[in-house]
Amino acid sequence: MDGLGNRSKRIYSRTPNPGAEFIEKYKLVLADFGYDASKIKDTPQDCEVSDSRLAAMMSMNGMQEALTNQFPEL
Repeated sequence: MDGLGNRSKRIYSRTPNPGAEFIEKYKLVLADFGYDASKIKDTPQDCEVSDSRLAAMMSMNGMQEALTNQFPEL
């Protein structure tokens, strides 16, 4: 969510694309804390990358290890 200026707050969900109801619920919570809910705008939920670009990135050497915290000893 954007629009909170220097008092930026973020609302996260463990569920991808939690839906408008979830977002509206937590905008109201922020309003209870004094934020102007009418000025809060949603930001994208997910990174918009094409399947081919994502596949190319994921096939890079060491990517799977990095994403699962399996780093080689230095």
